[in-house]
Amino acid sequence: MEKMLSARKVATAGPGYHADGGGLYLQVSESGARSWILRYQLNGRRREMGLGSAGLFGLAEARERTVAARRLLADGIDPIEARKAE
Repeated sequence: MEKMLSARKVATAGPGYHADGGGLYLQVSESGARSWILRYQLNGRRREMGLGSAGLFGLAEARERTVAARRLLADGIDPIEARKAE
């Protein structure tokens, strides 16, 4: 998984979605709010899973959360449904 974001890019990125690789995106709203999003597809269905605020979770933590979700996906488990079940 090629990493495309840096800590500086996370701090200075303008509005929109900014890819890090492996389905991980930094979402920056017009107001400047920053959050981590995982985009994936399971059983032909596209999903977006929020991984938390970029203010609470740094880039390394967002990548760790992405890896954990990808492990569930590899086993055919929807990480959104798994989180709801907890």
